Amino acid sequence: MSGAAVVRGGLISVAAIGLAACGAATTATPPVQPASPAASSSAKASLSGTLAEAWHQLPTTNNPLARNSAGFAFDAATQNVVLSGGRHGCGASATSYTDTWTLNGNTWHLQPKGTSPGDMASASMAYDPDISKVVALGVYSGCGVATGMLTWNGSAWTSSPQSMTLPSPMFWRSLAYDAATHQLIAFGFGEHGIASGAYHPTGAPETWAYDGTKWTQLHPAQSPPGLTKTAMAYDSLTHQVVLFGGDPYNIDGEHGAPTNSTWVFDGTTWTQLSPATAPAARAGASMVFDQALGRIVLFGGASTNPDATSASPAVFDDTWSFDGTTWQQLHPTTVPSGRFLAQMTYDSATQQIVLFGGALNTTSDANDTWTFGVH
Repeated sequence: MSGAAVVRGGLISVAAIGLAACGAATTATPPVQPASPAASSSAKASLSGTLAEAWHQLPTTNNPLARNSAGFAFDAATQNVVLSGGRHGCGASATSYTDTWTLNGNTWHLQPKGTSPGDMASASMAYDPDISKVVALGVYSGCGVATGMLTWNGSAWTSSPQSMTLPSPMFWRSLAYDAATHQLIAFGFGEHGIASGAYHPTGAPETWAYDGTKWTQLHPAQSPPGLTKTAMAYDSLTHQVVLFGGDPYNIDGEHGAPTNSTWVFDGTTWTQLSPATAPAARAGASMVFDQALGRIVLFGGASTNPDATSASPAVFDDTWSFDGTTWQQLHPTTVPSGRFLAQMTYDSATQQIVLFGGALNTTSDANDTWTFGVH
């Protein structure tokens, strides 16, 4: 048994848990952010002292099974939150889900079984308003690895045409829609195969853009290093994609110490910022742009990469906002329990952030649903 800490307001409470490396998983089937007008500057300026917005646990019914690392996006075309795939537990005995769910109001709805992002080894999801569909980008693994892309039309997933050139397989990718350039932006780093259930990354960071028709690899003059479990979102006020944190991972499969660096992408190149204040270094945080607040909101994460064999991460339950220049810690009275690799998106219909599940530690996941906004 090893200790795992939950970080609360700078204090660390320790709970004893069993640990397992998050790696290959068996497969089982259990029973976005849309482009929108930028939030007003007055909403942005109103954040001072006590925040009017708060976390609230949603009393949902027919909940999906507990999981982490699932694809999660708000489908503006159907006004539903979409959840697909993910995994429960870690290590060789973990369960990988292939189901798809939608959330409308307080009720989760299981969708008919078919091809899904859960069929891939991993997948990231984002809503593309130019094609009015949720896009999932991931990798299929077998004797090697290959990129896969699926789109959700509100009732079923469809694979991309075989003739479409897709990004090179990326060990970890973050996905966000850039409303300024009308493109989906994917950031990650390449990999060259899987052996004994372990990925073998090239370590080279890659940035790709999807214009609704084709993917194009971009070649920014500057780029974040190869990172896994980063948090990424588009800032509608600064018109830039923001990337935070993550864990360095090199070609030898070695993990480095997580970072708390903040990067922005303006459609051409990445720039590292030097904010006066920032969250502690972490991997697996959840981050979205809150259109009502007019700021990016970040929640949770882990102090070390939970995929590392000897991982014993501190688990964060803090909430932060980013105004394009600096980070500010928020202090809502009620917060979800600390977690990492949780699913989070912004529901523009209710003007609230929606958070589902996530890993509570390296052996346990949650299946609760929370909202963050004015209640």
